[in-house]
Amino acid sequence: MLAIMKDWLLKFLHSLRHEESGFTLIELLVVVAILGSLTGIVMVNVGGFIGSGREEARDAEGSQVQTAAMCYMAEGNTISESFTVGPEGQGVLDKYLIGNLSYSWTIDVNGAVNPDEDEESDPEPDPEPGKKPDKKPDYKPKPQPAQPWWH
Repeated sequence: MLAIMKDWLLKFLHSLRHEESGFTLIELLVVVAILGSLTGIVMVNVGGFIGSGREEARDAEGSQVQTAAMCYMAEGNTISESFTVGPEGQGVLDKYLIGNLSYSWTIDVNGAVNPDEDEESDPEPDPEPGKKPDKKPDYKPKPQPAQPWWH
């Protein structure tokens, strides 16, 4: 009995030592295909986040310019004709703005802020050299929530 167990143990150890190990070509191709698919899905989702971040930054800057124009007018100043503020200069609103602007904005005589119509290029460089930048969406202020009836 001991001899049979010894022979079995030796055969088992011999099979472990001489058996080929590694992955087959098909197994490797399946893993590469799965990783490629996951990478593609992640890149599409990350691209969406980048695009929406730029739009959110533009909306936030538009709100900042609108607030600066209201502060300017609240101090008793009047706007006699429309003017433009942007990366090249902030004019009379410089006192009310924090930091530099990335986009150009036109302020009319009523204090309304609109994106500059002449601006075509994106202030941030395009990540792909061969691809043309998409046209920026028009700035639209977000609607304010309705007040409850009890106020």
